[in-house]
Amino acid sequence: MAIGGLIGPVRAYLEGLTSVRLPGGSQGLGAQLAQALGLRPAIATGLATGAITLAVLGYCFADSAFRSSPVHILSGLGVGACAILGWALTGLAYDELATRPTDPISLTYVRPTGDTLEWLQRFTATPWPGFGVATVLGAVLGSLAAAVAMGRFHIVGFSDTGDTVRSLLGATLMGLGGVMAMGCTVGQAITGVSTLAIGSFLTFVAIIFGGISGIRALERWLMSEA
Repeated sequence: MAIGGLIGPVRAYLEGLTSVRLPGGSQGLGAQLAQALGLRPAIATGLATGAITLAVLGYCFADSAFRSSPVHILSGLGVGACAILGWALTGLAYDELATRPTDPISLTYVRPTGDTLEWLQRFTATPWPGFGVATVLGAVLGSLAAAVAMGRFHIVGFSDTGDTVRSLLGATLMGLGGVMAMGCTVGQAITGVSTLAIGSFLTFVAIIFGGISGIRALERWLMSEA
């Protein structure tokens, strides 16, 4: 609905209203640094990548609980590796001479979730899922397999009417907000940041502050119902 459906025009209008064209037409952090500092693009990109990597590693390993948890460390490396493999696989499969070339992409779950529903409806016309649909199905089936293997799988429902309303409202905001932000914590904060896109960094910061504000609002909501 937000991409090209009922409220697609509103989304497109807001997107055009708030878009900012950066110097040189690129939103890559490396390209902007190269232009601002007069450096070669490759050098500027390398410096930006190194600085961000050191900052993230310093932030993560400054927490003693994280340092002492191999599961979290390996999981983080695994997610990062999946993002790298996504770029590699779709990049190697790119065919500029195809009838409808598909640009290289990597992990993201906002639009591919809707694409998965469409693929399930049109399976006979398109038997093979695209990369986005495959990652959505892989995440669902992989998490199911992991939960069953660890003996942690169980079915839960909403606790009450208020919980149902909150969940539906959150799902709506996530769907619309994810499209407006052109990605989620995976599509923007991991995959997008891996390209050094300035818009992805802004989205990541907004997600953090939005999450904090949302949790605080939810706590006040629950306290008012108690």
